Amino acid sequence: MVSGFAVLLSLGAMELMIRAFVPVRNVGPYFSTYDPYYGKVLKPKSSVVRTAPEFTMRFTTNSDGFRGPEIGSLENGSILFLGDSFTMGYGVTDGEEYPALVRSHFDGINTENRLEIINAGMGNNGNGRPLKFLRRQARHLNPRLIVVQIHETDFADNVNEGLFTLDEHSNLIELPVRPPGTSRKLEMIVARVPALSHSHLFCLFRGLAKQVRENRMAPVTSGQQEGDMKQYILENRLMIALQSEILSTARESGWPMLVLLAGVDGDRLEMFTRLFSKRGVAVISLPSRRERPDLYFEVDGHWNSEGHAFVAGRVLAAIKELDHTKNAGAGVLCGDDRNRDRRSSSAVHRKPRCRARG
Repeated sequence: MVSGFAVLLSLGAMELMIRAFVPVRNVGPYFSTYDPYYGKVLKPKSSVVRTAPEFTMRFTTNSDGFRGPEIGSLENGSILFLGDSFTMGYGVTDGEEYPALVRSHFDGINTENRLEIINAGMGNNGNGRPLKFLRRQARHLNPRLIVVQIHETDFADNVNEGLFTLDEHSNLIELPVRPPGTSRKLEMIVARVPALSHSHLFCLFRGLAKQVRENRMAPVTSGQQEGDMKQYILENRLMIALQSEILSTARESGWPMLVLLAGVDGDRLEMFTRLFSKRGVAVISLPSRRERPDLYFEVDGHWNSEGHAFVAGRVLAAIKELDHTKNAGAGVLCGDDRNRDRRSSSAVHRKPRCRARG
């Protein structure tokens, strides 16, 4: 009894000391849960608060497990956002993530022929999940435009998440989803003890463990040694295969695409430029943290609210340019034209034949 009380007293003292002197990056409940098809999904109908030294954010999901409000009528179609934690909006509170800012813009200019804006971003994943999402769920969301965000870390994540691999002929092979690992099982236990996820002591150890995993899986660069270069080449080949399949899936379904590149530079930026240019897909290369530090949290590294506002502006400008019309979004409202022609993703570059609405 006495020893148990002493342990609790020690843990309490450590908790107070950490709260007073140690900045903990992520304090709050988990966002995601295990899924046998995707590996993980955001918890549906969830509203949690996460705190960090640089921000406090409320993070809310709808009944479909997407960040944002409930999906309304899809009669007029949707703009579907796919990506990682930058699209999900880690670090900013509800309504400040760039898909939400795009939603606010469309709500302001068009109420009768309203497009649904769907943020299907998911943190800590590569590009295998967006591909699986396009194959399974996208058609039910009637997309008129798909915005795919890619980050430099996706190259390593594609290999580490284990959703797809390449055979000896560089053909893309879908792999069975791994069963819940130790960290996921720990999350399930922690979820049953809500107060534990708000403990700075627990979240400190959780963050340290995550950092160890990330260091082991850190992306390589073209300047590293020969052994690492093999990994670098593997990451590039798998990325090309995944993006090619994403583009083919979208084109076969008649879904125009817009690609956002975040933190991608050097030969990998050139690789993407060639790939998407060949397919006639518009690309926005966003400024890196080094180029525009004011758009990023200094320590956390994600976009801050100014960063999301900047990205939303670039996306809306690109939609306006791709539609060849003064009314942002009017061209992607031309659903009858799209469904009749079943055109490729490059068709978004052509002037729509229907009259601008809204």
